Amino acid sequence: MIEPEVAPVEVPRHYDVTLEELRAVVRDRKPEILDDLGGWAGIVRTLVSDVNKGVLSETVEKRRAQFASNVIPPRPPKSFMSLWLNAFDDATLLILIVASFISIAVSFIPREIEEEYDWVEGVAILGAVLIVTTVTAVNDFSNEKQFRALNAAKEARDVRVVRDGEHMDVSIFDLVVGDIVLLSTGEAIPADGVLVTAPSNTVMK
Repeated sequence: MIEPEVAPVEVPRHYDVTLEELRAVVRDRKPEILDDLGGWAGIVRTLVSDVNKGVLSETVEKRRAQFASNVIPPRPPKSFMSLWLNAFDDATLLILIVASFISIAVSFIPREIEEEYDWVEGVAILGAVLIVTTVTAVNDFSNEKQFRALNAAKEARDVRVVRDGEHMDVSIFDLVVGDIVLLSTGEAIPADGVLVTAPSNTVMK
């Protein structure tokens, strides 16, 4: 059976520069590409932005559609099953599991004097191991959820940008390519960007 080919998703082009070119400038630090784009001033023009007026709010969705959002995808969370299996990675528990199976197996060996519930001890050990590993997995799963929530809250903050010629505060996750970001002394840079020369405390995302 021949599977139909899936057409690649086309990214809308509203601006005459690609995300790969911008990444080459800000991440790979390739000055030749920056020169080809006309320096930071050329990038500002290409992105239809303005050092003093910023971008127009009506273009935010177009920018987000072409260049994506200012959000780093979180790593996939571990499943409960994987955490439960990880809980078995303990030498003591492995010894107890082996001992429980040996105890259960021995209980089925014919003997002169047989006790009706010889197998109970092995099953009890195995049950205790399952309870311990399940409780451990539940705790780890809960801790990971709390850690993700705290990490997301820590990263969330407002940044000062210029849009429509006005200074305004927007969520760091709402920044788009072309935004003019105003930084204060000691403030962490909220995204990859190019430093522009005027005003001196401005960075273009």
